[in-house]
Amino acid sequence: LEFRRVLFRSAIEEVCRQAGITTERRNIPSIRKRNGKMGRGDLVLKNVHLGGRRHLIIDVAVNHEFGGDHLADVSRNGALRDAQPSRILERTARTKIDRYRAGYAALQHAFLPCVISTSGRLHGEFLRLLYIIAHRRTKNWFSRHGNDEPSEEAFKFRRGQYFWHTRAMIGQAAARAVAQRVQVAEHTLRRHRVLPHTRDDLAFPATLPSSHD
Repeated sequence: LEFRRVLFRSAIEEVCRQAGITTERRNIPSIRKRNGKMGRGDLVLKNVHLGGRRHLIIDVAVNHEFGGDHLADVSRNGALRDAQPSRILERTARTKIDRYRAGYAALQHAFLPCVISTSGRLHGEFLRLLYIIAHRRTKNWFSRHGNDEPSEEAFKFRRGQYFWHTRAMIGQAAARAVAQRVQVAEHTLRRHRVLPHTRDDLAFPATLPSSHD
C-alpha cells in the first residue's frame, strides 16, 4: 500500500481501538468489481451493525487537491484541480461505492469509503463514520462510570469532545502524509506497541458542563 494510505488506515485502527471496536486487516473478502477485476477493501470493523449488516468494510483513498504533473503548461502546477475541492472527494467516494458496495452487500457486509485529501479535508461518509465511533465511545465512557442514563447535555458534550479528538487524529495523519510523500513497502513500517492502560485516551480532562451555567 502507498504510505499515505497506510498512515490513514493505522489512524482509523487507533480510533476504533479507543472506541472498543475490533478491526482486522487480514482475510478481507475479495469481490468482483464492475470492471470485472477482483478487489477488496482495506479494513474490516467487526460487529458494528450498520445498515442491517454485522461487519463494516472500509476502503481508504487519498486525494490531492492541487495539480503537480502538468508538463505542457507548468504554470498550472500547484493550481486547484477543481474550483470546489469537495467535488474531488465526492467523485472518488462515488467511484469506491460503485465498485464495492453492491458486491459486499451480497456478502452481507456494509461498505463505506474513507476519502481524505492531503490538506485534511474529509468526505461526508468519513465524517459520518467518525461521528458513529464518537457516539459509541461516549456510550462506553458513561457505562464504565456507572451512568447508563446521562443527561442529554452531558452526553452531547462528551460526544463532541470525542468527535473532535478523533478528527484531530485523522488530521495529524494527513499532516504526516504530506510531510512524508514517499512510497514504501508496508511490511517495513514499524507498528508501535500499544501499552495496556486503564485511563481514557482523551487528550483533555473529563470535564462536563456545570449544571449551574
